[in-house]
Amino acid sequence: MTRRLVLAVLALLLVGFLAAPQAFAPLLAPLAANNAPAIYTQSSLLGLTLSHLGLVAAAVSASVAVALGLAILVTRPAGAELLPLARTIAAVGQTFPPVAVLALRFRLSASAAGRRCWRCSSMGCCRSSRMPSPG
Repeated sequence: MTRRLVLAVLALLLVGFLAAPQAFAPLLAPLAANNAPAIYTQSSLLGLTLSHLGLVAAAVSASVAVALGLAILVTRPAGAELLPLARTIAAVGQTFPPVAVLALRFRLSASAAGRRCWRCSSMGCCRSSRMPSPG
């Protein structure tokens, strides 16, 4: 019962944040550096969230359609010779998310350790607290 209540409160907070992010600005202000605004208002957070969800839905739909088509193909006699290739591609594809998480973790730890800024190559510049670019 308590767990459901906590989840309900968190869900309400999330909906409230998406609907009116400026109401949370005083709460997030201590996390902003150099008097930067805690909430940027160039675009609606709810609109950006819905746009992101639409993009994710389109990407997932496309990948599911391709995967199902290939799965049907390799399980038929005509595509049986492609089964080892399909398994290899699937195995390689499953390694990308953990590798991406590791790459982000090492980038963040390098930034937190006070390494040089990737933009201007100086120590302690205004951008050095941000995550360095992967490229």
